[in-house]
Amino acid sequence: MLCVTWTRRNRRLVTEPRKWDPTMKNPLKGLVVWTVPENKEASITLFGDPRSHDFEDKMWTFFVEDVSTLTVKYVVYESRFLITFTLYRFQVQGNVDNWLVLV
Repeated sequence: MLCVTWTRRNRRLVTEPRKWDPTMKNPLKGLVVWTVPENKEASITLFGDPRSHDFEDKMWTFFVEDVSTLTVKYVVYESRFLITFTLYRFQVQGNVDNWLVLV
């Protein structure tokens, strides 16, 4: 069973564990299928420069974890992504929810 986890500081988002289907030629290669997209929400505070209206970038770490055993999770893959919010320039007036969809 594999799951995808992404973290930033004290935030941790985890998908539901999915079954690993190995290939016939090589059992170390396989496929995990999400039939229905699994939406996750995270609250992110954007710190901006009032002169340029640019926002601070955020570093997120993504893990693929093997959760087959009940006691120990093994990290199969790890990668860090820098999400640049300077591409998403929008004015925030008051307490307004803005959505960013990562695909």
